Amino acid sequence: MVNKLVLSFAAACIATTLLLAGVSLAGWPGSGKTYPIVSGTIGGYTLLGSNIASRNGLNTITLTTVAAIPGGAGVVVCTGNVDGNHAISSISDGTNSYTKGGGGVTANGITGSEIWYKQNASAVSSGATLTVTGSANFDTNAVFVIAAYVTSLAVTPVDNHPAPGNNTNTISTGVLAQASELVIGTFVGYQAANPTYNESAGFTNIAAVSLSAANYVAGGCGYKITNATTSVTYNPSFTNAATNSAIDVVSFKGP
Repeated sequence: MVNKLVLSFAAACIATTLLLAGVSLAGWPGSGKTYPIVSGTIGGYTLLGSNIASRNGLNTITLTTVAAIPGGAGVVVCTGNVDGNHAISSISDGTNSYTKGGGGVTANGITGSEIWYKQNASAVSSGATLTVTGSANFDTNAVFVIAAYVTSLAVTPVDNHPAPGNNTNTISTGVLAQASELVIGTFVGYQAANPTYNESAGFTNIAAVSLSAANYVAGGCGYKITNATTSVTYNPSFTNAATNSAIDVVSFKGP
């Protein structure tokens, strides 16, 4: 049976490719383009946009969408920051307000990664501003945001969302509620040398970013479509090891 779940990812200053259950899709998706996935369970996706920036003394980071969000879509937003105890307090695209699916500030009190979502979103035109607001002003290091929409999610879409990992590059979902789910992982870290993001085995890279601020900050996002309820492990890496890092994963159920 064909599941109607369709992934569309908008990455703040991040670009993307797609892999489905070990089968890679050729080509690098451009903003606003839709790439069909050949699969018995999932459809295709559209890239919307991205941003990474130093937001010293400010409590927001924004991105401008480069494609419209269709009414009824499920929208997913990934964020990562290296600014110490600064959780995200809200996300809005001017029409829809988002709900936190998982993540937060890690035990080291320095890094944080979060995944937010909006189920059954109202339609939003291309060119809208998506605003991520922190619980306090960010510091000198960079913040990134990745926004995404799924054309359809379950009414209660979040399945598993373990606590974010602290200075580790491995995190697992635990056993899934259903065989066909969309697993999103995000990873952020910083170091004196640029810690380039490398995607987890079994995942397709949605986006990878880096910026030299007070330190080099790097991050990325990946996803995997499942076909079994077996626990999924997300374990990306950095080419140069990060001094501090945060990792997060959330699994979303299709309709």
